[in-house]
Amino acid sequence: MKFKVSLVDEGHLLLTRSDTYNNFTDNNQLEELMKLAKIVVVVYDKGHVLKLKSF
Repeated sequence: MKFKVSLVDEGHLLLTRSDTYNNFTDNNQLEELMKLAKIVVVVYDKGHVLKLKSF
């Protein structure tokens, strides 16, 4: 754990699978963030999807 608190804005854009275009090679960005901080606060808009792959 490196941080006490991590704040993520635009949480609806977090990746749930590997995406080499975005330089993410793990399976779930939220899980990876949770490994780095004791508390993770995610702000998201469930009605805001920018790309099909964001579903």
